[in-house]
Amino acid sequence: MRHAKSSWDEAGLKDFNRELAPRGEKAAPVMGHFLKLIDHVPDFIIASPAIRAKRTANLVRDICCQSVQIIWDESLYTGSGKDYGKALQQVSEDYSNVLIIGHNPSIQEAAVYLFDANGTSAIHFSTACIVCMQLNGVKWSDVLPGKAQLDWMITPKLLKSLGFPRD
Repeated sequence: MRHAKSSWDEAGLKDFNRELAPRGEKAAPVMGHFLKLIDHVPDFIIASPAIRAKRTANLVRDICCQSVQIIWDESLYTGSGKDYGKALQQVSEDYSNVLIIGHNPSIQEAAVYLFDANGTSAIHFSTACIVCMQLNGVKWSDVLPGKAQLDWMITPKLLKSLGFPRD
């Protein structure tokens, strides 16, 4: 998942400290509701410690999985797509449904890294976009390029166009 829409309102604020924009504050809980509705709730979350990613992670967790642990991984803020793969390789086999929350372009690179060993595919992560991938029997420690299968991708904009969430 890419973090929800962030604010650029405060001039001079370090990138790491940018908060969510009002649109992001609305979108992140919607994505949490969606995960809960389709019974695809994470049992572990790894997120960038940047303020906007932390807020996204907490909003999603508050809606769909309040007791789930979040690990704040600095490499998801500063690193490349391969660092996202390395973060997955550290996940305990006790967990089966992991949500990573990070930043572009690294989150896009990670998605391509995981499902396309040749790196020739293109995928666009808008803010708060979630991409679901399956590892199909691959252990977390064995996550390598091309080992994942892309199942689905959803954005807040698409959910809104489908009338979700219904009040």
